[in-house]
Amino acid sequence: MPAFYLRWRKESLVLYRVGFFAFPLLRKAAGIQHVLDAPPLPGVRGLVKDLYKVVWGSRLVAVLMAVMLNPLPLVPLVPQLLLQVYAVGIIRSNNTLCATPLLSAPLTAQRIHRFHSLLHVLSQALPGGVGHSMFPLLGQSERQREAECECFLSVLFFTVGLLLPMWLLVKTEPPSALRAWELRQGSPALATDLSALGRLAAGAEAALRQLCGRSWLAPPQPEESSEWLAAPPEAVAGPGPQWRARKRCLRLRVWERAFAWWLLLALVWAVSAAVHGNRRVQQ
Repeated sequence: MPAFYLRWRKESLVLYRVGFFAFPLLRKAAGIQHVLDAPPLPGVRGLVKDLYKVVWGSRLVAVLMAVMLNPLPLVPLVPQLLLQVYAVGIIRSNNTLCATPLLSAPLTAQRIHRFHSLLHVLSQALPGGVGHSMFPLLGQSERQREAECECFLSVLFFTVGLLLPMWLLVKTEPPSALRAWELRQGSPALATDLSALGRLAAGAEAALRQLCGRSWLAPPQPEESSEWLAAPPEAVAGPGPQWRARKRCLRLRVWERAFAWWLLLALVWAVSAAVHGNRRVQQ
């Protein structure tokens, strides 16, 4: 492998993904989007096939595959997140999806309305009645079907194009890369060597890793026993007591992680309903 590529591999991969998603065809009603010209199929099997067509025809599959082709640690987690936000924003700017025969059909409109009704129930856990107040905005629009379709696509793009790839990246991270990140977090110089932006990025990565959980490929750590978690940081031998104390505070149980995902998805739906509902009401 050329030494030049090894030296600039991360930068090359980032530039390639930025250039790929800047291609104008990804924002136009052409090419692969023609799979959405077919009418929706009835039944549960038809629902699954139609959802696959939406992921394929909207180019979400390209956003998902871009992450799989550049796993950790080829591109670090925070740059991966920023690249995914950029890619999702690019393909989401295509405003012709809801006008396609598949997404504008009455059967699809009924399915999308049921989807919003379900998310409305799930969003009741949000504080201040946020979820309860967002759902009526979609029904107040003169073009309710279009508003509900746009809101559904935004939630789908955020989930499949952003959350799912980040979860897969963390869960398939090689043990060596995970160990290197933990050693960096345990370094006493972490808080002093990084700038404010660097500390913000490190905090975002730590929160994302806690939300996703430990990699499937990583072996269980013996120091994560109940005795290790119960002992005070200064009583545990080895470097990085600050990291052990922070890890103990941030460590999520299974039900805590599930509840965090529930809140995150409910918040994504509530924000999307507010944005698209208000936009259609104003029009």
